[in-house]
Amino acid sequence: MFFFKKVKKLFKDPELFFHDYNIKKRAKNNLIIKKLGNSHIPYSTYTIVSAVYNVEKYLDDFFTSIINQSIGFEKSIQLIMVDDGSSDNSANIIKRYQKLYPNNITYIYKENGGQASARNLGLKYVKTPWVTFADPDDFLDKDYFKNIDIEISKNNNLAMVS
Repeated sequence: MFFFKKVKKLFKDPELFFHDYNIKKRAKNNLIIKKLGNSHIPYSTYTIVSAVYNVEKYLDDFFTSIINQSIGFEKSIQLIMVDDGSSDNSANIIKRYQKLYPNNITYIYKENGGQASARNLGLKYVKTPWVTFADPDDFLDKDYFKNIDIEISKNNNLAMVS
């Protein structure tokens, strides 16, 4: 009986039939995606080198945007925070996050020498194949590294992504 109603609907109003079919199909697919969660398996690992100078008011939002990366922060991302002689509470905030993620966050202090010298010092600690620079007043979209990872996985001959 159910089958005949569908066939009748198909012949009576094909546009409505396919519209309803697509809505039900999308709902079913969304349910499957929800159950599976993030099915992207990371291709590579990444390091963020960040020069820090008196940015305490931005650090919580910065860390939140990094820790919540859809690629998986703890398995795929290293964070090197180079404190370039901050005189505010930046060091304490960084150390608080470092205690939560000791395998992912490296804290380095140096006397003030500017952003370039802080980044260059941070580069000495990079152990992953890919590195990027993000400032503590930047906030990364949750899929930032996932999108980069997908593109890198398509072409393993890349030397730089911009």
